[in-house]
Amino acid sequence: MNQNPTLGHGQQTQADDRIAALITLGGLGLALALGFASQGVYHDDDVCHLHLAWAGWGDVHSLLHQWGRPGYNFPTCPVARFGGMAACRIFSALQTALVAWLAYRIASRLLPRIGISRRWAPAAAGLVWLQPITLILAFTTLTETTAAVYLTLGIWLYLRGNRVLACLAFSALFITRYELLVLAPLVAIFVSRDALAQTKGDFQRALRLRWPWLCAVAGISLPLMYCLSAWWTDLPAEYSPLYTFSYPYPTKYGSG
Repeated sequence: MNQNPTLGHGQQTQADDRIAALITLGGLGLALALGFASQGVYHDDDVCHLHLAWAGWGDVHSLLHQWGRPGYNFPTCPVARFGGMAACRIFSALQTALVAWLAYRIASRLLPRIGISRRWAPAAAGLVWLQPITLILAFTTLTETTAAVYLTLGIWLYLRGNRVLACLAFSALFITRYELLVLAPLVAIFVSRDALAQTKGDFQRALRLRWPWLCAVAGISLPLMYCLSAWWTDLPAEYSPLYTFSYPYPTKYGSG
């Protein structure tokens, strides 16, 4: 990936795009081949998530099941219902390819900011596929892959200046992997920093800006809608996020 000094900026960008696309498609091909060659499942969670997504087509309780994760179930539901395990594995592989491409696009924007040549950006796509757990998850039906899509999409949108849409992507992330709610304060810090930068440190002017408030609404929108939906549909306690800290944890998962 040595930069050709005879290439202009546009030509170098196109060359980087081609390299990243080849890496992304190569990883996708490998994930698809492994998925079709697989004769089993990763573990029982694989089957459980598939079943909940499949059942969610006609059963709102399965669709909103807190263990199944609505952020995963909503996009996967039609795939599972009409294509089964094979289609869901293809869907996971495609999602991982999207994560690899977005990682490249993110690196293209961030590396020059820290003094590293943009020509190394395609390596980010390769590093996604080189992580063993990521490659395994690329042909499973687990929530981590979908969460990675929301996370990388949110970061990429934010770097492009589409801050409200970015926070909406983070909102979807929060109902796909609940532990990633710890990122919410970090998002709030970046939104606040950029609002203050726009107003040259004037806190009162920053409070009057519209877009930071829209970011806040977008960020909490999907978790809030999920909780309201759980109440409205009268989700059973073991399915509902409203009982997360009061419903006894199943013993099969240990005491932690």
